[in-house]
Amino acid sequence: MKWGRELGVYSPQVAMHVEFIDRHIPNNSKLIMGGDMPYLLYGAGGQSPSKSFVGLDYLYMDTPDAILGTIKPYHDICENKGIQLIKNISYSSPQALYQILEQQIKIVKEQQIHLIHSTDEPQFREMLEFKKAVWNSIVPGDVDTLMKVGGFERLKKLLAVKSGIYNQYDKLYREPMQTYKSKTENFRFKNKFDDATKQLPKQFEKAIKESDSKCVNGFHFDF
Repeated sequence: MKWGRELGVYSPQVAMHVEFIDRHIPNNSKLIMGGDMPYLLYGAGGQSPSKSFVGLDYLYMDTPDAILGTIKPYHDICENKGIQLIKNISYSSPQALYQILEQQIKIVKEQQIHLIHSTDEPQFREMLEFKKAVWNSIVPGDVDTLMKVGGFERLKKLLAVKSGIYNQYDKLYREPMQTYKSKTENFRFKNKFDDATKQLPKQFEKAIKESDSKCVNGFHFDF
């Protein structure tokens, strides 16, 4: 709640990360953090399920609202402490954006897997298998997790078991933080597509058809 008031943080996970930076990362130092990436999606569209679509409009990527809520607080706390921060490197420049999407096309060709966007199945959106393939192609030998797990998922289970209330975690922590929003919309972090990136969706579509690639989306649940 402290970071909600000070930095407009509305995610308990982000608040914990910010608290860690505040406590343990020295002033005027350097910090490299992880982050997600944009994903090329392929699927069946709207009223014509048999008609495939692909394009930059169907990228799965952080929206401006999400960037303000989940990325900006890291930059804010680091700026306050004089820390030089690198985070969400996939979005750091048009060149980085191009390279991460190009890498995904390479995975389609070599591993015959891809992600879809489905308007009929909004819950069909877990991307862990493909995400692991992308990161493992960049930094081989990552931890092979069977599913999305972490401290917060385990905390949700614990509180549900202890209280008998399925969403006790959300009631105690997540919902109270929803009242906080980022204090400003003037943020330097913007998504830009250069001319080369605009050509990638067609290459992605071609790679899927030529490699006989299969969809590896999974179902998404709270835990």
